[in-house]
Amino acid sequence: MPRKGENIYKRKDGRWEGRYKKSRNKENRLIYGYVYGKRYSEVKEKLIKYQSEFIDSNKIIYSGTTSEWFTYWLHKVVKNRVKPSTWSSYESKIRNHIIPFLGRKKLNQLERTDVMALIEFLLSQGYSINMVKIILTILKNSLNYAVVNGYLNKYPYKNIVLPSIKRKGIRSLSVEEQKALEEAAFRNTYYSAVIISLATGMRIGEISGLRWEDIDFTRE
Repeated sequence: MPRKGENIYKRKDGRWEGRYKKSRNKENRLIYGYVYGKRYSEVKEKLIKYQSEFIDSNKIIYSGTTSEWFTYWLHKVVKNRVKPSTWSSYESKIRNHIIPFLGRKKLNQLERTDVMALIEFLLSQGYSINMVKIILTILKNSLNYAVVNGYLNKYPYKNIVLPSIKRKGIRSLSVEEQKALEEAAFRNTYYSAVIISLATGMRIGEISGLRWEDIDFTRE
């Protein structure tokens, strides 16, 4: 679904249309360009490309560090748009993976090679390809917002392809392993989510969304 400020609309003929800032005329008025596509995602991708090529002298490019940018983006942009559990997941991955590796670099100096280096580092640390994809999606969303809103002139995420890695087979816990995990969890106050997951099969996102009114204390 298109969001406010994206300048993407669905036409009567069924196609999607996107508008981007192309240049300025002699009177310093903005000249707009237009892109079209059969799908919303197709138009959004095209807009990212063209918007990153437009330099508006009336806008101030963000001069802070990548760490400062992500702090701003998390608290001023993301926090009121997503569920608390989603925000918590974003914050954790930014704090633990993106900022330690890219945080000191100026946002406007971020290059494609920096993103590629982050990918290689995460994979070298043994993170799954799915985890790396999630981290990069968060990075991409933040940089996309920076480009679209004039904080960045270029988009350092272009033409990045994750290496194909053969997936390992999924192994379930044995009865002995589950008992050992339960015993360890019951000894720690903060491991209640592990116990709930083992007993119900719920995923972490579902557990994070639980409320007291969701629990029936009268039935066994």
